[in-house]
Amino acid sequence: LKDSGLSDEQSEFVEIIEKSSDNLLEIINNILDLSKIESNKVEIEDIAFNPIEEFESAVEVYSVRAAEKQIDLACYIDPSLEHPVKGDPTKIKEVIINLLSNAVKFTSNSGSINVEIKKEISQSEGKTRIRFEVKDSGIGVTSEQKSKIFEAFSQADTSITRKYGGTGLGLTISFRFIELMGGQLDLHSEPGEGTSFFFTIELEEIETLNDSSEGGFSNLKALVLKNDHKSKQQDENLIKYLEYFGVIHHVFYNINEIKNKEDYDFLFVDYSYTSDDELIRFGELHPSLILLTKSSFMKKVESIGANISKTLYEPLNISKVRLALESYDSTIVEKKKTKKANRKKFAEGSSRFNANVLIAEDNIINQKLIKKTLEDLGLNVTIANNGLEAFAKRKDGKFDLVFMDIQMPFLDGTEATAEILEYEQTSGEKHIPIVALTANALKGDRERFLAAGLDEYTTKPLVRSEIINILNHFLADFIIDVNNNKIKADEEISINEEVKEIKQEIDNTPKYKADILLAKKSEFETKLYTKIFYSLGYSYHHVNSMNDLKEAIKNDNYKLVMYDKEVKDISPKQIKEEIRISNDRTNLDTKIVLINDPAMLEKDSDSEYVDDVIKNVINKDLLRLIFEKFIK
Repeated sequence: LKDSGLSDEQSEFVEIIEKSSDNLLEIINNILDLSKIESNKVEIEDIAFNPIEEFESAVEVYSVRAAEKQIDLACYIDPSLEHPVKGDPTKIKEVIINLLSNAVKFTSNSGSINVEIKKEISQSEGKTRIRFEVKDSGIGVTSEQKSKIFEAFSQADTSITRKYGGTGLGLTISFRFIELMGGQLDLHSEPGEGTSFFFTIELEEIETLNDSSEGGFSNLKALVLKNDHKSKQQDENLIKYLEYFGVIHHVFYNINEIKNKEDYDFLFVDYSYTSDDELIRFGELHPSLILLTKSSFMKKVESIGANISKTLYEPLNISKVRLALESYDSTIVEKKKTKKANRKKFAEGSSRFNANVLIAEDNIINQKLIKKTLEDLGLNVTIANNGLEAFAKRKDGKFDLVFMDIQMPFLDGTEATAEILEYEQTSGEKHIPIVALTANALKGDRERFLAAGLDEYTTKPLVRSEIINILNHFLADFIIDVNNNKIKADEEISINEEVKEIKQEIDNTPKYKADILLAKKSEFETKLYTKIFYSLGYSYHHVNSMNDLKEAIKNDNYKLVMYDKEVKDISPKQIKEEIRISNDRTNLDTKIVLINDPAMLEKDSDSEYVDDVIKNVINKDLLRLIFEKFIK
């Protein structure tokens, strides 16, 4: 409805309907979460995850809302938490988001919020102890109000609900989640002086060969601008991050202090500490200018026209600092440009997905909404009304992607997926990716769906941006450019003929199932590797035996094959021959990377059959460089 050409007044009413629906849905989901907790139906997951990546993404959720209120949102996540741990990342993130939601809600304009996640010494062997704290400069609460703040459907006082909105369920759910994880959520607050929520939990450590990034940029030098009259917690966090990376840094307070210091690589400047004219002058200096600012100033900063090397939006975190430091390496920048040029991404208004999609959904309203959303993106859509019908249509039709509702009659989504997977295996058919569709109340079940054979998961109601991300991941090779300026009134070629030419071009392009084929013996290491593949935007397929690896190469095509030397009966010579035969058939140029023990790398006799040999470390930066080198 929003995309159907409404008047301004109609658009405003539709926006109100949508926001009201979202608010109601959030309340219902919170009540369902609370009911599951009360009936002891909540299970704490125990999966491997990268704490820095997960915690940063949770804090990032409220970056825009904080910027809109001109709140200084600072985030310090201990850099030593860079190795994977086991726990329930979904519930931890939900607690962080709930606490941030409260902090932003109850902090006035131009206030401050500080998120601090630190590693502490654990008394238990093999455990990582982490302390979480969200501190704001908001309205605060009295000791009497504090006693009932974690009760369901209550806030500090009745006037708060009327003024700020909300049900008070967020804190109740957070309190119970932390209890289930062996910790306790508590707070310290004084009226008018802000509130600090904090808790500590222990997570299981995971052995990994992943190299530490500590001291990894000790060859770089940086200058950091500070202000005599005001300061932000972000200033101290930036210094800590630079110290961790080993960057030599000095603080300065005036532009005149640095005119003769041209031996520095970076200049970190906070927009709130400088004027527009001075920012232009900073950009004219020799060091690369890194600007720190709020997202709400994005357009204003662009209009200034300063020579800014990179802009980092608040909250500043270690990942953003690392990317800024990496950008100094011109070879890395050039590789990223090459990758961006070669890997297609969907662009609103100028791209279409030329692919066939099967939707398994029993609800007629949902069918119409999903069908309309996908057809607007250029997809050809077929509807199945239940799991049994979806299985039948998958067998008889040709599809490139399946969206599978979980709750359906006859066969539910997971049962239908199992039937499809069995059919594909017994008939030798190429696997078609299957994306689970489910209600938001079931969030946290993603791992269960993936274990059942589904390839990805998204929630209902559909969010257009999330759908585009999923389609980019699975259907990148089906993106076509649409240039309306090419079609002129006096041209004799019809649109249908033009479409035919595009389809012919697609048909003549070498097809491949995924960017990467991975063969690993360890299931746990496979999960860590594939998680990095997904975060870097590469599609993948994985196997765990030599026979499965050969079958995958024979039946499908890949841009890069990575296999572990520890896989049983592995034969690099035979793999090389299988890939040569496959490449002759498809005109692809598949590259081969061998994963081997560090001690064996120098004397590896199989290196003649591969394009590169890497040690078995789960390192995102290392893998990124390998992919940028070999995947075109």
